[in-house]
Amino acid sequence: MLTLEWGSLKDGLFIFDNTPSHQKCAPDALSAHKMPKNPNKDWSHKKDGPRIQSGTFGPSGISQDFYFPEDHPTMAGWFQRMETIIQEWGLWLLKGLKAQCKGFKCKAGRTDCCCRCVMFCQLDFVAQKLHLEEYVTLRGHICDFYLKFHCELNFIEQYWGTVKFCYRSSPKTADMDAMECNVLTCLDDVPLLQIKHYANRSARFISAYSQGLLGTEAAWANRKYHGHRTLPPSMIAEVKKALSTWVYLHQEIGASLV
Repeated sequence: MLTLEWGSLKDGLFIFDNTPSHQKCAPDALSAHKMPKNPNKDWSHKKDGPRIQSGTFGPSGISQDFYFPEDHPTMAGWFQRMETIIQEWGLWLLKGLKAQCKGFKCKAGRTDCCCRCVMFCQLDFVAQKLHLEEYVTLRGHICDFYLKFHCELNFIEQYWGTVKFCYRSSPKTADMDAMECNVLTCLDDVPLLQIKHYANRSARFISAYSQGLLGTEAAWANRKYHGHRTLPPSMIAEVKKALSTWVYLHQEIGASLV
């Protein structure tokens, strides 16, 4: 987490791994997944979960509640149904719409082939943020996610590897509360300076690859140079020269042994 300052204001920049657990939406997030076509008394994304949040009518920002009002004569508080919601948007076809295409495999380019496809294509559904992103941005901070790439380019993976090593060294226990306590202790036991070293190491690998080095060359350069987060051109030239000499000698020795 980085802190960006403007005058007396401080904004935090939170960057997370691109893992499946970080790609989940909130329990009340806008999603047509498993949404019923007909009215339903207790529908929610998860059993006994919260109601789905209200949507909006396009760029106008007018709120749209997906549940009948509490003073409804017969279905107070019930989920309305996809058909009613789509009708309010003015997108319901005269011939009607099925709830979902088979296997949710809609034809390429179609946005009106089934109820769920129509809903997923609406602006408020498209703009739905991930749960983690919502939690951070609603508090005035910035949230971002790493791309999926090798762990040497992501210092969080190196930090997490050290944490797991510390955890394996902690006393064994079958108690879940004790396990959680051990994990938190291990997360805090890695010094900030060590985490910064991991970040600088990843930055040097990125610098090496951006300047044309291959994997073995980048690894060799990282072992030789620890001064900054980027590798100077002189180091790149030294790496290429040293490795080309090593390859030449290796080939000569191999040829002499044949």
